[in-house]
Amino acid sequence: MISVKNILQSCNLRSTPIRRAVLELYLSEQRALSQRDIEESVSKDYNRITIYRTLKLFKKLGILHEVIDDKFTVKYAFCPMDQLPEDHAHFKCIECSQTYCLNTIVPFKNIQTDHNFEIVSQKTLYFGRCFDCKKEK
Repeated sequence: MISVKNILQSCNLRSTPIRRAVLELYLSEQRALSQRDIEESVSKDYNRITIYRTLKLFKKLGILHEVIDDKFTVKYAFCPMDQLPEDHAHFKCIECSQTYCLNTIVPFKNIQTDHNFEIVSQKTLYFGRCFDCKKEK
């Protein structure tokens, strides 16, 4: 089972209150979160800069990855890369605007272009209604 303690230990990181708070939030929410989402949950105890630095460190170490949605909002998702491949897709709910990682690989290596481009990465974002919003309809 994934725990905050195991995540921090596996990355040789000290266990600080902000690191624990951010990881606990991700483990409980199980969706991509923007910095604003995190600030609203933990800001009474931590300032924006501390949260920003924590997110950047977690991204650098591969604990979190960046998801940019259709509104160009940067969100961060906790998705252990040993569980999902790097080129997995994401889903954004059209009702509640929550973003989730999908266990879907979207191959792009063999895409041909008319302009002799070299494609090196891709971001795929699907839209629809999440489980909770679909239940409400």
